[in-house]
Amino acid sequence: MTCQMRECRSNACVTEGCAQRLVAERGTQRQLFSLGVSCLIAAAGCEALTPRLAPVQSSRVVQVESFRQTFQVENVLRAERVFRSVLGPENYAALSPEEWMPYVEKMLRGSVEALGTGTYVVSLLPTDHHQFFFEGWGHYSVLDLDAKQIMVSGEFTAVDDGPHSTAEFEQGYFDTRVRQTLVRHIAPQHPSFVHEFELVLRVHVRRLDPDLYILDYDAGHEIGIPNEEGNLEVAGCLQFEHRDDGRKLIDLRGIGLLRNDYGDKLSSAGFAPERALAAPKWLELRQCPAHSKGPDCACPHVAHGKATPAGSTVPAAPATELAPAR
Repeated sequence: MTCQMRECRSNACVTEGCAQRLVAERGTQRQLFSLGVSCLIAAAGCEALTPRLAPVQSSRVVQVESFRQTFQVENVLRAERVFRSVLGPENYAALSPEEWMPYVEKMLRGSVEALGTGTYVVSLLPTDHHQFFFEGWGHYSVLDLDAKQIMVSGEFTAVDDGPHSTAEFEQGYFDTRVRQTLVRHIAPQHPSFVHEFELVLRVHVRRLDPDLYILDYDAGHEIGIPNEEGNLEVAGCLQFEHRDDGRKLIDLRGIGLLRNDYGDKLSSAGFAPERALAAPKWLELRQCPAHSKGPDCACPHVAHGKATPAGSTVPAAPATELAPAR
C-alpha cells in the first residue's frame, strides 16, 4: 500500500486515504493506528509518532468539598491552648477568664465544632508527572453548638509547599499546610483582631485501582498544630461530606499521554526547578481506644457517620441554625 502523506500536525501524520481504506477493509481503530505508524515510518521528514499529545492541565483535578471539624482535647490545659491558637493572642488577651473559660469547657465537652466549604486542586508537575502539588481555599466558621452562635469565622488557604510524590497516594495520605485568617465574633463588646496562623492537615486518600484514587470520605483527617517542641500534635479531626457514588475521582492512569517537553521550555524561559520543602514532623500517631483524645491519637475511621471499634466520632448533624453572638 502506498500512503500519500499530508501535512504533519500535532506530531501525527496520517493520510485521509490510508485511514478511509483501512476503515473500509478492517474497521478497527487499533489497525488504523498501526497503519498510521507504518505510514509515518515510510514518510521522509515526518516526526516520530508519539501518544504524548495531552497538555499537563488536562490532568488537573478540581473539586469542592464541605467538611465538619471536631476538636480533639482531653483536658482543660490542652483545651485552653487549642482555644488560644484558634482565637489568637490578641483576641484571647481581650477576654477576661470569666469570658473565655466557658468556651474552653464547651470545647472539652465536644460542644464546639467547625463547618466549612473549600475548593481543592491537585495538579501534576509539568516537569515530572510522578509529582503533584496541592492547592485549596475556602471559608469556615467555628460554632458554639449549645448557643448556636458563630465564635470565629474566616478564610483559609492550602499553602503550595512545592511538589509531592505521587507515591504519597500509594501510602494513603499526604500533608499540606493550611494558612487561616480569622475574626472573633464572641464578646463583641471588646475589640476584635484579625488572627493569622498555620496548621497542617493530613489528607487521607483511598486507592481503588492502580493510579486511581479518591478522597477517603470515611477517614478522620488529622489537624496538627505545633507543640512546645515544634512537633505536630493532633488538635482536631476533619470529616468531608460523604458521597456514596464515588463521583470525585483522582485518575492518574493517563500520565503516559501527557506532553513531556515542559522541562526544556521552562528552563529556557528562566524558571527554576521546583524544590520540595521538608515534610512536617508529627508525633508518632497511634490508634487510641474509643473516646481517647490525646495529642498522639490518630483520628478514627468511620463509615456513614458510625465509628469503627478503633475510635469514635461525632455523627453528621443536620444544619445548625445560628443565632447572633451576644
